[in-house]
Amino acid sequence: MKRLLSAVCALTLVCTAFAACGKDKDDSKDGGSNKAASGPSLKEGQHYYDYLKEAGEAKNLKLGIKAEQQGMTITMLIEEDGDNIHTYADMVFIKMDTYTIDGTTYTIDTDAKTYYTSTSEEVDEGALDVVAQDGIEFVSLEKKDGLNAETYKMTDDESYTVVYYYDDSLILKKMDITQGDETVPVEVTDFQIGGVKVELPDLSGYTEEDPTADWDFDLDEEDWEFEDEDEDVSVEE
Repeated sequence: MKRLLSAVCALTLVCTAFAACGKDKDDSKDGGSNKAASGPSLKEGQHYYDYLKEAGEAKNLKLGIKAEQQGMTITMLIEEDGDNIHTYADMVFIKMDTYTIDGTTYTIDTDAKTYYTSTSEEVDEGALDVVAQDGIEFVSLEKKDGLNAETYKMTDDESYTVVYYYDDSLILKKMDITQGDETVPVEVTDFQIGGVKVELPDLSGYTEEDPTADWDFDLDEEDWEFEDEDEDVSVEE
């Protein structure tokens, strides 16, 4: 369980970081998946991870994934349009649907028809910083089942590897995430480059809630009791 969730968390970072592969938005229209800018190709000497890392600066991508193991199914969809991001995740006992629009994050419960908001001064860029690090190293490129398969490993943990499977149009089709002796196969269900628009859905039929309303403790510091840090505390033997 822990290894599966760790792998999916790592994949989440990949999804967020690799937005988007290309700046030309004219080739992508709504109503389809697995789209890319016309005629993409790797530069001479460039690997697929480098291509994704470089293209990630554009921040315009839709990426859906599905992973299964031991009877558990994990699905995720990430749409990124600049700093506006939509994330849907359904994993084990967690279902989450969030939109970050102009610095405000809306967490939506579609079943209960409720939502709540939170704000931040800037969009977290940690995912890109973590994934696009120098600690990943190219291992090999080969053909498997008609797809290009590029394998990478972490330089500080050779037991952790990622294999990207992509077609000749540079469309990501699937991934294998391995840690130790366990491999999690990941199906890419949606991969659209460019033309992604993230907008807040109509919430007119929803009720806004205060997530802190049910907190049962007093935040008044005057009622808090603290021990004197200089007080000598003896321990009986």
